Amino acid sequence: MKILKLNNLGFGHLMVPLFLVLGTGIFGSYMVVKSHATSLNPNTTKVMPVFNSATKKIYLAANKATKTNKNTTENNGCLIENNACYFWIGAEQTQATPFAADGATVSMLQAAPKVPATDYHSLSELYVGSANSLQGIEVGWMTTPQNPKPRLWVFHWVNGNPTCYDGCGFVALKSKTPLGTALKVGAVGTFKIYISGNKWYVSYNGSNIGYFPLALWSSNNAIFQTVSTVLIYAETCTSDTQTSHTQMGNGLSGILAQSAYFSDYHLINSATPSVLTPFQYDSYGSAYSISRETATGFHYGGPGGMPSPL
Repeated sequence: MKILKLNNLGFGHLMVPLFLVLGTGIFGSYMVVKSHATSLNPNTTKVMPVFNSATKKIYLAANKATKTNKNTTENNGCLIENNACYFWIGAEQTQATPFAADGATVSMLQAAPKVPATDYHSLSELYVGSANSLQGIEVGWMTTPQNPKPRLWVFHWVNGNPTCYDGCGFVALKSKTPLGTALKVGAVGTFKIYISGNKWYVSYNGSNIGYFPLALWSSNNAIFQTVSTVLIYAETCTSDTQTSHTQMGNGLSGILAQSAYFSDYHLINSATPSVLTPFQYDSYGSAYSISRETATGFHYGGPGGMPSPL
């Protein structure tokens, strides 16, 4: 869910302040954006899928208050946001069965899906949010044309509004794996988001990499102290609405035993059992697929490259 206007992302006119705050060592070569159109699409805003198991309808958290976005259309398995095409495969635990938790955790295979220079990204992530999905936090890994190795990132939402990657109030802690780190391909990483006191902590492989202060929400008249929505999924974003060229997961079809996977999902401090319901927002599943679904994980992925039925 990772295409942003440059001013939202923190690049462009905000590039210098962001690097001053986070330090040049945090990013390395992470998300360094070229000035031409083959990097990030400057006309596209960040969107996030919020799925409802019962109806399989898709909503945009950033526009849920008004339930409208003139720049967004849905077309046969591809959500098109200002000429960028999004596909999602994953699983959810939502208010279809109401629950409350202090957080969630999941393990995922770290991979290096190929993203052509004309496309934008391929990612896998854990998202936790409020019951109405207007407040939320994300953590995961991502590859882009500029960064072919999977990089660690975080993001958050306030009142349905996107913020920026790895900043906008995020407090980084001393860690062996700071944000922007190139993660080991083929290894399994454990990602966790949980609340403790007045902070939402983000953890990677058992070590806290930083936190979002609750004040980021309370100062905007928002309440976000409980997890009531969880999404675990992969996403590709391409520039071509006719063909998806970007790989998902490790590039292998999700029906194969060697494909990428999520595992060991569970809620933190919840009376409700941890049970995922799979979803797929991709009508031509031969490009991306999901299989081996359990209550706590699934296999997923694909090579892309299939023509869209637009």
